[in-house]
Amino acid sequence: MQAPVHVAISAIGGLVVWAVTKEPWSIPIALGSGVLVDIDYLVYNSNCPLKILHAWEWWLILNLIIALMGLPWWGLAAVVGYGLHITADQISHNRGHLWYFILFRIWLLPRRIRKS
Repeated sequence: MQAPVHVAISAIGGLVVWAVTKEPWSIPIALGSGVLVDIDYLVYNSNCPLKILHAWEWWLILNLIIALMGLPWWGLAAVVGYGLHITADQISHNRGHLWYFILFRIWLLPRRIRKS
């Protein structure tokens, strides 16, 4: 998915968190967590299966940490931005239901290496 779409989706998520929490800083935090995920595209080529940041596991861990911290507004904004990014990629890239789990991609890695 293109960066402008991630920016728009993350901004909308931030606006929703702002409406709920009354904290305007929710917008830049949601934008940051929703756009900076693509940093791993700078490290890996576009077909690399190990894009570390593009994974539901991180979203689940982030949710757990934020819940243990008492659901601070900034944590909610980060969870929303990151979750919207992964959701948008999952829908737009159509790579299958499990592709955005790191463990699944690691499980597939030996099979990909044998094919090349």
